[in-house]
Amino acid sequence: MGRGPELAYGVDVGSWPVVTIAATASVADDQALEATYAALSLMLSRRQHVGVVVDLHGVVSNAKRRKRMAGWVDENRHVLDRFLVGVAPVAGTALERGIVTAATWLISNPVKIEVFGNRRDAEKWIRERIASR
Repeated sequence: MGRGPELAYGVDVGSWPVVTIAATASVADDQALEATYAALSLMLSRRQHVGVVVDLHGVVSNAKRRKRMAGWVDENRHVLDRFLVGVAPVAGTALERGIVTAATWLISNPVKIEVFGNRRDAEKWIRERIASR
């Protein structure tokens, strides 16, 4: 059996219900981006509470990817509102964290988003949100 399609963002469900998403070498490939959204949709099909850590290290902002993300969020809002307990982006520098925070103000979020400087703190915050459910 062959491997699935390359993903633009790896989707690690090994610590379920904490899911970690991180860019891959295929981050700029449109087909890989669509494969990522298919993987995320499969994750949501579990219909269980989940929290997401998004590692943004090495990711260059891209308007096309942001627009696609906003579209996917709108398409899945009914499930996200019910099962996604939080999103914790991780950015390396204070400037990057400020940019990510500002970007979250510009989109309609169905869930609480908190920006962190490291994965450990992001995962801890997500686990606390899940436990409070």
